[in-house]
Amino acid sequence: MSLPVRLLLCLPTALVIPFISAPANLHFLHWFAFLPLFFALDGVSLRRGVLLSYATGWVSNFIIFWWLIETIQRFSSLPWALAFVVHLLSTTVFSLSYGLFGLMPWLRQRLGPWWMLAMPLVVVAGEQAFPVLFPYYQGVSQYRQPWMFQLASVTGVMGISFLILLVNSVLTETAFALRARTRPPLRALALTAGLLLANLGFGAWRVAAVEAELAQAPVLRVSLLQQGVTMEQRLTESPWEGFFSWIDLTRKVFEQKPDLVVWPEGSLAFNPTEDRSFSSIRSSQRKMLVRRLAEIGAFDMLPLPPEVGPLISTNERLVDAAAALSVQSMLDGFAQQGNFDLLIGGGTIEDNPNPGPGEREYIAFNSLYVFDSEGGIEGRFDKMVPLPFGEYIPLADTFPILKTIVQGPGDFRAGTEPTFFTAHTADGQALRYSTPICYEAILQPTMRRFAGGASPETTADFLVNITNDAWFGDTASPHQHAMLTAVQTVQVGRPMLRIAYTGISWVVEPHGVILHETAPFTDHAEVVPMRVKALTTVYSRGGWVFGWLCVGGAVGMVVWGRRRGV
Repeated sequence: MSLPVRLLLCLPTALVIPFISAPANLHFLHWFAFLPLFFALDGVSLRRGVLLSYATGWVSNFIIFWWLIETIQRFSSLPWALAFVVHLLSTTVFSLSYGLFGLMPWLRQRLGPWWMLAMPLVVVAGEQAFPVLFPYYQGVSQYRQPWMFQLASVTGVMGISFLILLVNSVLTETAFALRARTRPPLRALALTAGLLLANLGFGAWRVAAVEAELAQAPVLRVSLLQQGVTMEQRLTESPWEGFFSWIDLTRKVFEQKPDLVVWPEGSLAFNPTEDRSFSSIRSSQRKMLVRRLAEIGAFDMLPLPPEVGPLISTNERLVDAAAALSVQSMLDGFAQQGNFDLLIGGGTIEDNPNPGPGEREYIAFNSLYVFDSEGGIEGRFDKMVPLPFGEYIPLADTFPILKTIVQGPGDFRAGTEPTFFTAHTADGQALRYSTPICYEAILQPTMRRFAGGASPETTADFLVNITNDAWFGDTASPHQHAMLTAVQTVQVGRPMLRIAYTGISWVVEPHGVILHETAPFTDHAEVVPMRVKALTTVYSRGGWVFGWLCVGGAVGMVVWGRRRGV
């Protein structure tokens, strides 16, 4: 078979993988998506096999992560051409693990039928050991199939990756046997079918068991608030207008009596605790802003005399009085008047006590604040894993010139520990939760920290993930980002409320069932019930080592193959 023909055989695999991913979610294709690639690899040398597999993965990742170009342009000052070059470079680096598929002909030659077991081990080993910026696992394609996906509560998502590659390998060997008119691998077919049926049986049992527990679980009424604005619109508007827009959305759910209201990452462009008020703005603009608050009914949600709202546009004295309100006092008032906890994503700026040479006089964090229903600040959480190239420039402290070349990304410091907050249901039941911000909610070791468990005070009953996916535009990225957060609920056994600035927002239950999903770039203001039940999973108690076991198994298979010779 010539090289051009082999490349053409690789193409179906390369092109179908992006459609398996979100937003298309054609999950069923994944169970035989690698057959064309494996046929292309049949009989080639190890070197050529690795190159063909790498090329296949490169094309897939180039398509899947095309949104990176648009995101780089928003985050930085780079023009489209340079952003495209960055996308090429990132695709070139992060596709390297696909080269492991090229071991297939070598494993088949050295191990015989055992290659069908070795191939899944090798691929999962690559998922576990190869560092990537945006961790994408083969098994994540099944995240909307609850019966199939419950295995993630035991082995993590990599167990499903293993199953997918096992099925592809066994079907490939069966096709080879039919082509050669030899006996198909009946034992492997039977064992694989048995594993699939057993997994579906376990999934059906677990979904039913979790549903029974959720039927008795406390119900927290949570807000789903998001906006349809683009990042370009947001960056050109006044920070006050952004603040007012979230007040307006909160007003729309005020009468629905939520227990927890959540504003997403970046909803506040200044510290909510700083001494900032309308009185610092020039008189003409101050009157306009205060009247804007009156128009959206904000003063109806504040502990002010009832006559303030109607007179705000005609009484100069009341305008000045209202303008003297600080941001914190308004937020305190919203939470107190509405009798809900209010979680707000925003930045934190603090003085740098010991700035070194070339360092700034201040320190910045990507933070969130929780105002409790009694009108005070319950606490603050600082994001522990800032996003590279978005919230900081890697190696910029070592090479300061990078900050001059790449302008636009922030300079945020990392927090150190999760913060655990308390929300209360309408009947007064206390529920603890932690708050991964944006990118943190797709990182497995980080999410195990957010689930907690060392003590009751550091154990989350549920998770709240806030993010600002407007940076990615109307691309596949918000769908892919949301997809990877949904995986974590099954792995750590915690329900999750996800609030994205422009979507996708949703509630995911601990068995992975997605409820109240919103469309990207749509205005949404609703209060929905969230059943809260924390489950103990095998994964969180040590099942996460499955990936490392596959690394050991893959190494063992390769060593065995080398010893067996041809």
